[in-house]
Amino acid sequence: MIDRHKDNLAPAGSRKVTLVVCGKFHYFNFVKHLYEGGWLGQFVYSHKLSSKRTLGPTGAVSNNLWLKEYLYQGHLRLLGQRGLGWAGNLYHEIWGWQLEHVMRPASLVHFLLHGHCLRALRKASQRGEFLLADAVNSHPHDYFALINHEHESLGLPRLKSERACGQMLEELSLSDGVLAPSKFVRDSYIRHGIDPARIACIPFGVNLSVFVPALKPPPSPSRPFRVVCVAQVSPRKGHQYLLQAWKQLALPQAELHCYGIVDHLLLPVLQRIGAANVTFHGPVDRATIVAALQGSDVFVLPSVEEGMPYSILEAMACGLPVIATVNSGAEDLIVPGENGFIVPIRSPQAMAEKIEWCYRHRDAVLAMGAAARQRVELRYNRADFARNLMALYDQCLASRG
Repeated sequence: MIDRHKDNLAPAGSRKVTLVVCGKFHYFNFVKHLYEGGWLGQFVYSHKLSSKRTLGPTGAVSNNLWLKEYLYQGHLRLLGQRGLGWAGNLYHEIWGWQLEHVMRPASLVHFLLHGHCLRALRKASQRGEFLLADAVNSHPHDYFALINHEHESLGLPRLKSERACGQMLEELSLSDGVLAPSKFVRDSYIRHGIDPARIACIPFGVNLSVFVPALKPPPSPSRPFRVVCVAQVSPRKGHQYLLQAWKQLALPQAELHCYGIVDHLLLPVLQRIGAANVTFHGPVDRATIVAALQGSDVFVLPSVEEGMPYSILEAMACGLPVIATVNSGAEDLIVPGENGFIVPIRSPQAMAEKIEWCYRHRDAVLAMGAAARQRVELRYNRADFARNLMALYDQCLASRG
């Protein structure tokens, strides 16, 4: 990590981190580990007040800046996507203003790189705090280019990305280090000129006690072959290509189940494809997701752009082989032919070939699912993620002398 504030260090021995999360609530899984490890000083996030998720007895300062969440979700319920571009900017500006007023001085600020923290980060940078940008997606230029390519090809409105991209790039310029969840994300930043020495790559971890395999009956022609996809149904997630592949296959005794919020702009596109035996379940709770994964044969994620989705790890933990794209971060997780397959983006043909292979080799699919579970047990549990993250914090502050 590069030291750019040698003359203005945090007080010796403070070793406290401020974790700033606007979205990506999987960090709820790790804050207790960070506190018990002596690192967490403050956790700032945005969540509904009625949520059952709590920090537990960490003793750290926590600030739930909930107003943005209610404004955003209320807008979606009342107006859908209409006007969400400018209104979403306003809601996040409110969140950023609140953050500026609650964020305390720390040795290190770990924040999600979304462009919503600028005012607070400018002050933290002036104080000489180490700023660690959590890049949960590919470089902003790649991210918006990939999504707008999909929108244009589908005849949907382009995202007005100039402001958001500019804010993310400014946050990146303030940062002393970058945390990437996958090689795909890391490489995208290197391509855009970020020094590899500033980038650390730590893959996520999964809750292995909640996401567990279920005993399945032996493969039988009479039992439907179930393919599952857990992801927001949107152009970025690539459902348009998955449905094209599914329609092309027209497999007997086969079902495709999709879980996640459905983007109303994409829905007409999917309806025109006209694939049969497809069910969109919408957003559901975690218990339903676990049951859906346990009752399926294969997990598919056709994303055009991802950092490293939790859904892949959760599927593997439930004993499912995974078919995912090269742009999903899955190359770090999947050994092709052993616990899943990697396919190109925007390739219904390649996706169809791998789904059909699984359909016709169900005994092998069971073995691949067992290998998937074994891999996450060995390398991708959430306790390991927390330990690796704390080791990175140590490395970051050690770089200051």
